[in-house]
Amino acid sequence: MRSNRIFRILFFSIALVMSMAVFFITTAIHHQQCMGVKVIGEADLADYERSLTVDLSTLTFCGEPVAADNGLNTIYLSQPEKNMAHFSRLMGKLASTNGHQLFWIQTDALNNLPAAVANGTTLRLAVVNGNNYAEVQVVLSTLPVLRLESQEDAGSTFSGFPITGGKITLFAGYDLSTGALSVRSYSATWHKRGVYSASLDKYPLKLALKAGDGSNLNANLLGMGADDDWILNSMRIDDTKMREKIIMDSWNQYVATPQLRMSTGEYVEVVMDNRYCGLYLLQRRVDAKYLQLDRTKDILFKGFNTWSAESYQEAYEIVDTPTWREASYIILADVLDHNRYDLENYADVNVLIHFLRAEDNVSYKNMFYLLRQTEDGYRMQLIPWDTDCSMGLTFVPDVGIETDFQYTLDTDKFRNDYSRLTEIYPQLPQICAQRWKALRSTMYDPDRLEAMIRSYQALLESSGAYQRDIQRWGLWSENDTWDMLIRWCNGRIERLDEYYK
Repeated sequence: MRSNRIFRILFFSIALVMSMAVFFITTAIHHQQCMGVKVIGEADLADYERSLTVDLSTLTFCGEPVAADNGLNTIYLSQPEKNMAHFSRLMGKLASTNGHQLFWIQTDALNNLPAAVANGTTLRLAVVNGNNYAEVQVVLSTLPVLRLESQEDAGSTFSGFPITGGKITLFAGYDLSTGALSVRSYSATWHKRGVYSASLDKYPLKLALKAGDGSNLNANLLGMGADDDWILNSMRIDDTKMREKIIMDSWNQYVATPQLRMSTGEYVEVVMDNRYCGLYLLQRRVDAKYLQLDRTKDILFKGFNTWSAESYQEAYEIVDTPTWREASYIILADVLDHNRYDLENYADVNVLIHFLRAEDNVSYKNMFYLLRQTEDGYRMQLIPWDTDCSMGLTFVPDVGIETDFQYTLDTDKFRNDYSRLTEIYPQLPQICAQRWKALRSTMYDPDRLEAMIRSYQALLESSGAYQRDIQRWGLWSENDTWDMLIRWCNGRIERLDEYYK
């Protein structure tokens, strides 16, 4: 009897402790916060009527209006990936400017943030006013989010494209320059850029940051250095969303001196004028500042978007020069007429074009031309640019740009002036072979390239941004995949190994 009594007391005590634990856990959940907003259960909204209309522009994150897609009733918040272990670790303050109360609704997604972010599962935010509430969908991304808000027509154009003035806000969940959450706003102007790419549904933009008086403003965005001019690369024709980043990062790491760097870029998600626009690559422009040129001596040209020019003025535009326009073109003509190239640099560029089978980088266009003064006069160096139509992408007449794995794998591309220069410099093919062999274990190592592709794949997938971009714009080609890109790189390396042997 006594043992039964002890058992009943023990059982009752355990049940009481478990009940209290459940009570305290439930209470704790309802008192936890995420970005300064309390978490509640869906049952807590039972006494409210879902009849409130919410203006998403009244919601702020870290004091700035959120990046929102009004049509989707969705806001986009950037967060460091390291904080995804638990919702209470998410950073920044989410608030309402008109006094509405905000509550997170407890869901499985809130309890498993990494899966929710990777799968694109939205979080649920309740906006409450009196006895009424509305629900807003929230997308978390581990990539920075860039919000563009048009405020005025600047009343001018660039290359026929209207220039828009407004405000940009960069929500950097993990800012490479600070290593922490960063939210910064700037006045800016922007316009479409490119020729073919500007005609696409998802088009690239050029951004110019402005101070309050309208002058240029230099700012360090995502750790890429301070500048006033930036590019939003739409990557529309590249379904892998990594061709140019792979090429730029590899070239800058293994080939370039500071004066010969390609552009650099970081992924961002863009929301413009309250509409989600997808995944972009925010890039530095190549100019004298970026290349750390000696502006008292160095002259920088860029190839115009033309395949055949009748004069140097038609083929090359001046980016930066210490002298007047006519003198710059006289110097350029002297260098080109006498074929004064930095042969090792030329070989590096030619090998790059050969490996990539780059479609658009063989003539004047999509290349920067640096004239550097030496003891023997000026000498030309080349810096690649806009290498998206490469690595399996090719132009098909009357069709456009398509993915063609086998054709691009089995055919070659070189600079248009390569054959002519080999007659002037018979040693040039040997220099190209030497440069291929020198870079074969670094820049063109297949294991390194595969690891880089998988690394960017993981970044794009775990952020959810890749799938959101595909949902927004669709695929350019059904067979342009990360696996294909790896197979293509391996095949090209084998081909060039044989060619340069």
